[in-house]
Amino acid sequence: MFEHLFNPSAAKISERTRVDRPYPYDSKIGDFVLITCKLLSMDRGAQINAGVKIVGGGNLIMGENVVISYNSVILTGSDTISKGMSDASLKEERNVIEGTTILEDNSYIGALCTVNPKCILRESTVLGANSYLPTGTIIPKNEVWWGQPAMFRRFRDSRPIS
Repeated sequence: MFEHLFNPSAAKISERTRVDRPYPYDSKIGDFVLITCKLLSMDRGAQINAGVKIVGGGNLIMGENVVISYNSVILTGSDTISKGMSDASLKEERNVIEGTTILEDNSYIGALCTVNPKCILRESTVLGANSYLPTGTIIPKNEVWWGQPAMFRRFRDSRPIS
């Protein structure tokens, strides 16, 4: 079904995942990628590199030319600290945060990053390699963030930091 998008013997898209792609032949999913979210929407030029995991019960929306670099984890749903933090726990015992993560046009997630549910990377933002982005974080347009937890470091363009 998605053979033109990725190598089905080397990447796995859950049967429960719906993939919306308005421009089907210029997006890319690399090898050894695991996608189990409810909805993955990829716009023109979006790229998911090898080893990326997009998991949880929420959605991921990727704008044009968005890149998720190697071995990053995008959580669209995640347990919070509660009595039952296991898939084997009763649903009533779990406190799961699910939501939509949005990666706007020309945003970039570096290698080995962890992005928690409900985060938004506005247009032309960068999340540096090996960074941790807490639940619900919004990175404003044209900013570069990195760290654990990630925080603002500089502007992507040549504006001076005030």
